[in-house]
Amino acid sequence: METTNEKVTRLFVATDDRKWKEVKSIFASKVELDYSSLNGNPATVLSPKENNRKLENCLVRF
Repeated sequence: METTNEKVTRLFVATDDRKWKEVKSIFASKVELDYSSLNGNPATVLSPKENNRKLENCLVRF
């Protein structure tokens, strides 16, 4: 069984490599994302597909 540390590492490596299918497969069917300390917006619940779309849009700048 994959440890939390291994899963988080796999998530960030896949994100850095823009392997969106792998990123999507790592998340549960619904994920609560809370970036309120970063942007002041409330936490939101997203599907993996919605999360990927947001990540892709954000990472286009990098």
